[in-house]
Amino acid sequence: MLFLSLLYQQVIDVSVRFGKAAVTVADMAGHLQIVISDPTTWSEGSDYGVLSPETWRVQSQAAKHALIVEGVGWGRLPLWLIEADLAAGRLVRLDAPALGAGGESMLTAYLAHRGDYAPGPAARIISDVLRSAATSPPRRSGPVP
Repeated sequence: MLFLSLLYQQVIDVSVRFGKAAVTVADMAGHLQIVISDPTTWSEGSDYGVLSPETWRVQSQAAKHALIVEGVGWGRLPLWLIEADLAAGRLVRLDAPALGAGGESMLTAYLAHRGDYAPGPAARIISDVLRSAATSPPRRSGPVP
C-alpha cells in the first residue's frame, strides 16, 4: 500500500516588462519566457506551461528568479519566493486569465511512501509539514493591482 500527502503551492506569473493591464497568451508568447529545465528524461520532448516560442532554459529556480527580476523575460514562480518583489514593485503580476485568475494558480505536490515500512524521522517531518500545509487555506497576496 502507498500513502500520499498533499501540498498546494500558489504560483504567480510575473514580469517587469508588462504593464498592469490584462495580457493575452499571444502577448506573452511574443516575449522571452524563462523556464526551468528538467535534467531527467521523464519530460523529454514535452513542455509544460511553455507559451513562448522563445525560451531560456535554466537549471534552478534561483536563476529563473534572478533573470526575471532583471527584466530578461517572464515566468511563473511560487508566491513565497516573490512576495517581497511584488510588494516592492520589482515584479508585477501578469493578469493573464488563460493562466488563472490574476495569473495565479495552485500546484499540487505529493509525498508517497510504502505502507509496509515506517517513514524515518526526516520523512515524518516532511509529511507533517505537507499535511499541515494541505489543511491550511492557501495564502493570497491580494488582488491584482
